[in-house]
Amino acid sequence: MRLMALSPGRKSAAAAHARTASQPACHHHPAIARLAGGVGGAVAEAAAAIAAASEAVFLACAAMSSATAAPRSRTWLARLRVVTASKKVSPEIATATAEALERLEERIGELENGSEKVFRRLLQTRVSLLNIHNPL
Repeated sequence: MRLMALSPGRKSAAAAHARTASQPACHHHPAIARLAGGVGGAVAEAAAAIAAASEAVFLACAAMSSATAAPRSRTWLARLRVVTASKKVSPEIATATAEALERLEERIGELENGSEKVFRRLLQTRVSLLNIHNPL
């Protein structure tokens, strides 16, 4: 937008035009009108919905963790509960499956190590930012 020197009477008309031009075309939409009329209410509704969803997720996680409470093992393969199969499986398939599970266990271990490194780096970055924000 080009700025031009305007007379005092024209400044208010230009300001009114700038205000209407900056409004989106959908400003008459009911949802937009509701938000514009009560942003605080919309934020409160969103916070309540997030709280309800979080509560449901946490309750489901708590139910699952109490249902699977067992002594902890160091390996993922040992954590798997093996159910005896009624069918016999060929030794080749069993060996291939065991090897695939071992590779999967290694990959999961690598992911855990990587996520720990990322977490430590996030903490270091947070400390650095706090030190920059609040110097001694």
